[in-house]
Amino acid sequence: MSTHNTQSTPSVWFSTLPNPSFNADHDEIQLEQRILSALRDHDSNPSDAERSVSYSHFTISVTEPPSRSLKLLRDSNIATLVKEDSGSETYALPIPYRRTYGKVGEQWWAGMSPAEARAGPFASSSEVKRAARELKCEERNRIRSSNAKDDVVNIERQDLQEGLRRQILHLPMDGAISPEAEQEAMTKYGKEWEQVLQELGEDGADPSNVRTTHKKNKGVGTSEKAKTNVNKSVGASIKESSIVYLDDDDEESDDLPEWEDPIDRTYRP
Repeated sequence: MSTHNTQSTPSVWFSTLPNPSFNADHDEIQLEQRILSALRDHDSNPSDAERSVSYSHFTISVTEPPSRSLKLLRDSNIATLVKEDSGSETYALPIPYRRTYGKVGEQWWAGMSPAEARAGPFASSSEVKRAARELKCEERNRIRSSNAKDDVVNIERQDLQEGLRRQILHLPMDGAISPEAEQEAMTKYGKEWEQVLQELGEDGADPSNVRTTHKKNKGVGTSEKAKTNVNKSVGASIKESSIVYLDDDDEESDDLPEWEDPIDRTYRP
C-alpha cells in the first residue's frame, strides 16, 4: 500500500496517512497515473526546464516486492530521493507548470479592425458584424449629438465661453449685466476679446452676440438654463425613441434612435 502527498515547494513536505475507507487499489492506480504523466511530459519536453517550476513529493511505502509506483520513481532519472526510512521512501518529482488561463497574447488585437477588436479574440463572423453595426450606430449618434444645438457639450461650451468673455471683459462672473456695463467693457477690452475669439477659431464672430441671454433671463444663471434645455432634450429623446434590440441577422439595426446604446441599452445623454 502507498501513501503520498503533494507540495508546491520542494523544501516543505508532510506525511499523510491513508483514509481507511479509501480503496487502496484505486489509490495506487491514481498514484501511478500521476507519476507516469510527469515522466512522460518530461520525456516529451526535455529541454523545457522553465516549465518544471513545481515539485510534488511522493511518499511510497516500501514493500516486497516493490510497488509499481516505487519502481517508477527509483528508475527515473528526474525523481530525487529526499527522505528514506525503514518503512517508506520520499521522492521529489518535477511537475510541469501549466497556465490555467486562455492562451491569448497581450496584443491579440494587433492587425484587427475596430469591429473585430470590439467583438473579442474568439468572436464569430456574426458577432463581428454585430460589433460593426454597433460602432456605426455610436458614430452616427456622436455626429448627431455634436451637431445638435441643445447638445450637452454645446451648452457647456457656451457656458465656458460666456465665463471667459466675462473674465476678459472684467465683468461680474454671475448675475445679470446691464447694457451700459457691457458697452463700457467692450469699449475698453473689446479688442482683447476679438483676439481670443480668433485664437479659438471663431474668426468673424461678433463679440457682442456671444451672450447666453443673461439679460433676457434677468439674473438666471447659464447653468440653470442649461439644465432646462437638457431636461427638454431628454424628454423629447425619450418620448420619440423606443428601445431597439440588435439581432445577428437584423439588417435594419442601423436605424436606431439617437442616444440608444446597443450594448447596455441604457439612456446616456
